[in-house]
Amino acid sequence: MEEKHVGLSPAEVEERIQRGDINRDVGVKTSSIGQICYRNICTLFNAINVILASLVLFTGSYQNMLFMLVIVCNTAIGIFQEIRSKRTTDRLSIIAAAKATVIRSGTRKEIPIEEIVIDDLIVVGRGDQIPSDSTVVSGTCDVNESLLTGESKLVRKQEGSSLMSGSFVNSGTVVARVVHVGAENYAARISAEAKRHKKINSEIMDSLAGIIRFVSIFVFPVGLALFFRELLAGRSTLNETILSTVAAMVGMVPEGLILLTSTVLAVAVVRLAKSNVLVQQLYCIETLARVDTLCLDKTGTITTGKMDVMGTDALEGASKDTVDAAFASLAASDSDPNETAQALIRYYSNKEFDIRTPVRVIPFSSDRKWSGASFSDGTSFVMGAGQFVLGDGYSSVAGALNHGGESARILLLAQVEGFDEDERIEGEVRALGLWR
Repeated sequence: MEEKHVGLSPAEVEERIQRGDINRDVGVKTSSIGQICYRNICTLFNAINVILASLVLFTGSYQNMLFMLVIVCNTAIGIFQEIRSKRTTDRLSIIAAAKATVIRSGTRKEIPIEEIVIDDLIVVGRGDQIPSDSTVVSGTCDVNESLLTGESKLVRKQEGSSLMSGSFVNSGTVVARVVHVGAENYAARISAEAKRHKKINSEIMDSLAGIIRFVSIFVFPVGLALFFRELLAGRSTLNETILSTVAAMVGMVPEGLILLTSTVLAVAVVRLAKSNVLVQQLYCIETLARVDTLCLDKTGTITTGKMDVMGTDALEGASKDTVDAAFASLAASDSDPNETAQALIRYYSNKEFDIRTPVRVIPFSSDRKWSGASFSDGTSFVMGAGQFVLGDGYSSVAGALNHGGESARILLLAQVEGFDEDERIEGEVRALGLWR
C-alpha cells in the first residue's frame, strides 16, 4: 500500500499550512471569560444594589455598605462555576486520538493530528479513530459511526466512500485523502454545537428575575417618598435621611433569597463534580431535579486489557497438531492483527509450525463475530464465536465450548469450504478445535 501512494511533499505541506488548511480547531468555543463576567455582573439585581451602595458612599458611612458583600459573593459564585465549566467544556472533543499515520513523499510517518493538512493521505486500520473527514483512496474497511450517529451497525467503506471524523475503523485498513480539517470536520461541528451557549429554561431563575423586576418598579418611587418625607420633617440631616432611606430600600430587595439560592446550587454542583458530572451552569441543577426517568442507549463496546492464550484443544475427529497449525496460520495471515490474533502470535512464537500462505483473508468483524482465511493449499479456516460460526450446528459442540467459559473466553476453530463475494461462509462447516 505504501509503494502505491506518494502523498504530499514537504513543500506542498508547507503551502497548505501557510493557507491555514491545517487540522487545528478554530471553531465555536464556549463563552469567553469576559462574556461570563458581563452576564454575572451586569444584572438588574446588581444594578439596584450598586445604586443604593453609591448613595451610602455619598454619605461616607462605609460600614453601612456591608450589604454589598452579598452581591460580591453571589456574583463570584456564578462567575467561578461558569469559568470552571468553560475550561472543562473547551477540552471536550469527539476526537480522542493524539496521533495519525500519514503518507508523505512516499513514506509513512506518525504525526500529531493537529499537523494534518488538507489533501494529506492518512492510513487508518482496525481500532483507529478517523482524525479528519476523508475519502477512501484504496482498501476496504468496516466503520463504526455510533459515536456520531447513534447507529451501532457497521458501515462498509470502499474506494470513493466518505469517512467521517470521530468514527472508528472496526476492521480492514484503508488509505484516505483528507477533505476537511479543523472546524470544517464533522466531529468539530458537533463539538461546537455542544459548546455553544444556550439560554436556560429555569423556573427558579425566571421567578427570581420576576421578583427583582417587580421590586425595581416600586423600590425607587417608595424610596423617594420616604426620603422626602424624612427630609421635610426636619428631624434628620441629609446624610441620616439617605442612610435611613437606603436601609428601608435594601430591606425591600430579597438579597438573602438570591444568595441562598446561589449557595445551595453551588453546593449541589460541588457534589456532582465529585461524581465526574459536568454542570455548565448553576441553574441546570434544577432541570436534573425534575428528572424521574433516565434513558441510556448503549451503541458501542469498550474493551481494554491484553488477552493471553491458556491453551488449545482438539475436538473429536481432529488432531492437536492440525488445530495448532491452523490457529497459527490464521493469526499470521492477518496484516492488522486484533487482540485475539496478537494473543495467538505470542502463544505460538516459540513453537514450530508449518505456516500456510494465505490467498484471501477475511478480517474480524464484531458484526459477524469471526475471522477467516483461505490458503494456497486449498484449505480455509475460521475462528470466532461458536454460535456465529456453526449456526444451527452449535448444539453439537456446545458442551465443550461452555466448559470453562466462566473463567475464560472460548473461541472455536472450524474448517470451511470457502467464502463468497460478500465474505460469508460457504459450504459445510466442520468444527476442529478451540482455544481459551
